[in-house]
Amino acid sequence: MKIIDQGYRCYMHNRILGHWKLQCHLYIYFSHPEQQTIVISNLRLESGQFASFLMTHVVEQIIYDFKLNPDTTVWIEHYTGSHEQPAAHAFTHITFQWVDKHVQDLQRKLISHQQAQITSGESLEFLLTE
Repeated sequence: MKIIDQGYRCYMHNRILGHWKLQCHLYIYFSHPEQQTIVISNLRLESGQFASFLMTHVVEQIIYDFKLNPDTTVWIEHYTGSHEQPAAHAFTHITFQWVDKHVQDLQRKLISHQQAQITSGESLEFLLTE
């Protein structure tokens, strides 16, 4: 059951990088008592495409904002196509270690749409029409 379907903003300050405003569309599903699924779609910086090294901060902020259990949460990242390939969709399964309220060793694995649905346990067909 989808309980969150909204735009989401996250702000980050870093001494080296400065201030960043991250934006995405966030979907949160609670279809099983022992698992939540988070789908982060079209993550962007205030100026252009999202830089992958900031994903750790986004994940930590979502866990904090929505009081999620990181041990029972499945994470899927979704990007729509580009100008060169408007029909292309990319899905990534995100895994990490949760240590002292922080993400460590974040890993991303490119997966197919079908694998994203199996991994999440949710129908993600609607993402293909975005």
